[in-house]
Amino acid sequence: MKNIRKTKVLLPVMLAAVALSACEITPDNIRSNKHSAEVDSGEAYVSPENIYDSFDAAFEKEYAKFKLPEKSAVSICKPDGVYDFELAYINAENDMDWLSSKVEELQSALDIKIDGKIETVEDQAQLQDEHNKLKITRFAQPYCCWEASENGVNTADADADNMELFYLDRPTSENADSGLLSAADKAKTLADTFSNVLGEELDNVVSDGYIITTDSGVGYEIEIQKAYKGIGIQNVFSTNADDTLFVKGNALMTYSMQTYTDLDANFGPEYYIGCNAFKVAKAEKIDKMLSFKGACDLLEENLADKIDIQFDDVKLMYEPRGESTEVGESADNICCTPKWYFIIDDKQPTGLHAINYVTVDCVMGEIYVLIP
Repeated sequence: MKNIRKTKVLLPVMLAAVALSACEITPDNIRSNKHSAEVDSGEAYVSPENIYDSFDAAFEKEYAKFKLPEKSAVSICKPDGVYDFELAYINAENDMDWLSSKVEELQSALDIKIDGKIETVEDQAQLQDEHNKLKITRFAQPYCCWEASENGVNTADADADNMELFYLDRPTSENADSGLLSAADKAKTLADTFSNVLGEELDNVVSDGYIITTDSGVGYEIEIQKAYKGIGIQNVFSTNADDTLFVKGNALMTYSMQTYTDLDANFGPEYYIGCNAFKVAKAEKIDKMLSFKGACDLLEENLADKIDIQFDDVKLMYEPRGESTEVGESADNICCTPKWYFIIDDKQPTGLHAINYVTVDCVMGEIYVLIP
C-alpha cells in the first residue's frame, strides 16, 4: 500500500505564466490562506473502486475558483485497479534479428504485399518498394505507409480545406459522424495488430478523431492512446510545456506515447505511425487514493482567490515520465503516476488537439498547473 502523505502543492509564480516552478513551496500570490484538514487527515482518500462515489456531490457543489464541465460530458471509467507502475522498452538491447523478424511478421499480419528484401540500417529494419513501406526502429517503434489510395483524399498529400476535431473518448462521441466512428474502429484494429506482433503489454484506446475534407474528398485521422488496465496514459501535448518539463531523466514523455493512423474515405489505411512498444516492468497496486470530489475539493482549497477557471474535461490518467531515447543510448524505464487531469482544450490553428491542464496526484495530493 502506498503511504498517504500530507498534501504538497506545486504551482507556478503566476497562473498567467507558461513556466512551471519545480519548487515545493507555493508562492504567496497563489497560495490559499485556508488549511485542508480533510485532505491532511486522509478523509478524502478512498479505495479505487469508490473514486466516483462522490461524483454527483462534486457537481452539486459550487466551486468558487473553477467550474467543472457539464456532468454529462465527463466519462466515468472504473478501472481494474490503479497502479504506480514502470514501463520498459521492448527491444531495448537493439536486437536487429528481432527487428527483421517482426517486420516479416507484420507484413503477413497486415496482409500487405511488398516486393523486396528486409534491410537493416543503423537502428531499424525496413521493407519497402515503390508503393509501400514497413519499418520498425529500435525500441519497437513501427511505421507503415500503404500505397496512396484512389478512394478519396490522401491525407498526407492533400491540403485540407477543413479539419474537424472530435473527442472520441468522451460521451459526446455518440454524436460523431458514422464514417469517423468506422474509421476509429479500423484504426484500433490496426493498432491491436501492431501491438500483438510486437508483444506489447498495453491496451489501445481511441482518443481523438479528425475528419479531413479537401476538394478531392474526405479522409480521416485517428489518434490512439495507450492504456493500462482501463486507465489511459497521457498523450496529448500542451503548447505551454517548457524546458522545466523535460529535465534529464524526468522528462514528460507525452510525445513518446503518441500513435496515429490516416485512412481514406473507404477506411483504407494510408499511414500508421506508432509509438515505442512497452512491457510492464513492475506495478504496485494503490489501495487508497483521492476520490473525484476529493481532488476537486483540494483544488478549491489550494488555488488562490480571484481565480476562475473553466474546465472542459476531467480524467483519471497516468502521467509518463522518463528520458527521451536516442540512437546508441540505453533507455531507462518510464514511470507512470496516476493523476486527476483537469483539462482545458486548446485547439491549434492547424486543427490539432492540444490541452492545458491542472493535475492532482492521486496519492501525494501534489498540484501541478500548466495553464497560460
